[in-house]
Amino acid sequence: MLYLGVGQHGADICTSLATLSLPSHSPGENEEQFLKSTPRFVVVRTANKFNFDKSTYTGTIDRCMYKSKKKDMISIWDAEGTNGNWCTGYSEREALIQETIEAYRKQAEGMDKFEGCMLVSTFGGGETGLTSRILEEINDMHGEGKVYIGASVLDSFENFRAPLDRYNSLIALTWLHRYADVVVHFDATEIMENISTASPLKRKTNTAGDFNNKSGFNYNDITAACAFRLYGLGLSRPLLSDFCMQMCPHKYSKIVHTFQSVSRKTEVFTNWEELLRRIQFVNDRQSSVGNRRLLRKPYAISTMATCIGRANVASGLIITDRGDDFGIQVSNKIKRHFQPTLWNAERFHKFNAYTHTSKAKNTTKTIKDTLSVCINCPEYNCALVDNINKMAKTLLEQNAFVHCLENTLELDDLKDMSKTMVDTIANMSTLIQE
Repeated sequence: MLYLGVGQHGADICTSLATLSLPSHSPGENEEQFLKSTPRFVVVRTANKFNFDKSTYTGTIDRCMYKSKKKDMISIWDAEGTNGNWCTGYSEREALIQETIEAYRKQAEGMDKFEGCMLVSTFGGGETGLTSRILEEINDMHGEGKVYIGASVLDSFENFRAPLDRYNSLIALTWLHRYADVVVHFDATEIMENISTASPLKRKTNTAGDFNNKSGFNYNDITAACAFRLYGLGLSRPLLSDFCMQMCPHKYSKIVHTFQSVSRKTEVFTNWEELLRRIQFVNDRQSSVGNRRLLRKPYAISTMATCIGRANVASGLIITDRGDDFGIQVSNKIKRHFQPTLWNAERFHKFNAYTHTSKAKNTTKTIKDTLSVCINCPEYNCALVDNINKMAKTLLEQNAFVHCLENTLELDDLKDMSKTMVDTIANMSTLIQE
């Protein structure tokens, strides 16, 4: 397996994956064969150019190497960052993307048996643009159906508080739909909160550093250990593995059916429509793992929680293909679960009014209303979002959603960034209607 970590969080997770996996492979006398059989890693660290210190991470990465002369991990350093914007990562970092793809190709060709890749990244940050483009390039490289492409998506600790996070996640979700064979979703915040409140931890932690200090475990190691149990690679630290399975049950893997025990059958959903029909929503954060109320049989077959539900709520988009009764149940559960952190009462009133839409002919109105609620928010006050806001208002003023795209591109202040976003929304509209 080849692991590709993008962004600070994704790179940290992959570093922990290397720490856990490489010591379990002993090179012995044949180091060349060892390098072909071990997992390979490519990490892309992006950072704000005003707050970037390469030396901070060098020691950590050096400690991950296990008698392999650092050939098992390629580190790419980027001090420019993506400014928290999907468009920047997708369209303005061509050199970084090509360097990443070249490193990916080199690692894949150096393996004795290339079984596929797993891309690790956060969901709402600016690196989602990089992730989307890399997924696209990898898919073109291998061709459809020829290699497993997994994307491990992690929520940020800020719960989409940055101005563009909902917009980033909306478009990133479309790219995951198109190019990833399987998506595994870890709720970083819930993992940290639930572990920190469980024995032997008695105090609630609010940050990853706070969690690491009080728990004695590294937060990235916890998430990495969960990923190892999902893919059956084994662990060299059984105590940590057992701790993960007790404190991080399958609730936190949103698309994989179960990972409490590697001996149980793992069911992976690759059909997006089937996945949407099988979503179940957890009542609230305080509900126990075994005490869930299912939406409706037979659509509550799996033990998944809120992968697409959480992603869409963060972007303001919920579309169901069921009747109004199903939409009402979904909307009420979303309201109870997300209102404390994501939505105020006024926005929920609007949100509740159009989540009941179930027919294809109403899809256009749903997306237009989504843009209105998602983008016209008080906290969206940066200049870039003002441009997005103008585009959304232009869309809302048209009678036909798709027909107004050409007129939108005539706005001078949107020419540099709107084409990618407008094309994406148009493709989403076509995809959903189909």
